[in-house]
Amino acid sequence: MGPTGILTDYIPGYERAMALDPEMASNYIAHRRIGDQLVDEVVESPAGLGGGELGRLLQAGMDGPQDAAPRDAPSALRDFFADGNAEPDW
Repeated sequence: MGPTGILTDYIPGYERAMALDPEMASNYIAHRRIGDQLVDEVVESPAGLGGGELGRLLQAGMDGPQDAAPRDAPSALRDFFADGNAEPDW
């Protein structure tokens, strides 16, 4: 890691971004490690599922009604789809 906490391989790109738009580059660095609780849980929850089963559940959630995810999906995946279909506050 470089002195700014940026992976060494990314430093040249970061320096170019700083030259073009310092505010955006700084904002990116400030927010690059903010997690997404729902996605983190989705990634962790299907550990026991095979790739084919996980793929089926994801596809079914994307293809199905906007307010529903597959009933046999892990609760984290159902929560993820429910949240993604909610109207944002903004």
